[in-house]
Amino acid sequence: MNNVLKLLLTICLIIGISGCMQTSDEENAQNVEAMLNYINTKYNETFEAIEYIPGEEGLNDFANQNVLIAKNDLGLTILVTEFLGKKGEYQDNYRNMLASYLFKKELEIENLSFITESRFYVSGAIHEWNDVDIEDFKGNFANYISKLNSTNTFIYIDEPLESIDIEEIYKLYSKLNAYNFTSNIITVGSDGDINKTSEYLDKYEYLGTQMKWYEYDKSLTTYTRLIDETNLTFEEFKSRLYKENL
Repeated sequence: MNNVLKLLLTICLIIGISGCMQTSDEENAQNVEAMLNYINTKYNETFEAIEYIPGEEGLNDFANQNVLIAKNDLGLTILVTEFLGKKGEYQDNYRNMLASYLFKKELEIENLSFITESRFYVSGAIHEWNDVDIEDFKGNFANYISKLNSTNTFIYIDEPLESIDIEEIYKLYSKLNAYNFTSNIITVGSDGDINKTSEYLDKYEYLGTQMKWYEYDKSLTTYTRLIDETNLTFEEFKSRLYKENL
């Protein structure tokens, strides 16, 4: 019995020590350099590191990840990840984020005067992403829209809802739904801290797994999330925006 207790105590001690091992600053810098080299070489672009989140080394090295948040000169923010148990094997979401960027241009979002910050996260049904020619994808994006299957849209309005033309937002809502994607999620927030909101939306692919938008920017006065509600009339849409004030 005593031997069993000793063994259990030893295991607990090992877990306590190895379960939260931290990497050194030098190792972190080397990882960032390697991950940037991977993404810049793979797509022949220039990304810069925005933030690096090292994974905790220990007993879950095949589940824990190193995460690099990087941005290029287009303002495209992507994630590069590496499982600790598979050093040097990187994954990235460049193609999905490029699709999101191009889809935003397709919608001519810049013509909507009241939208200060907006992000689109597009999921694709393109099964062989690696076989898609990136330059053709950029130049002929309209040909690929039918291969996409969902959108996750965030819209920030940097003033009270009462002072804007809600119909502009409704037109965007209707335009998104006209594509008949399998899933459409639209989130509208307003009158908060534009710096906090910009940071959250820029890093949504990572921060979105940690907390909600209104939890990160606690100053938001309105927050409405429409999940696959595709047939709202203008009055119903307007009512939802006002109904769900924080």
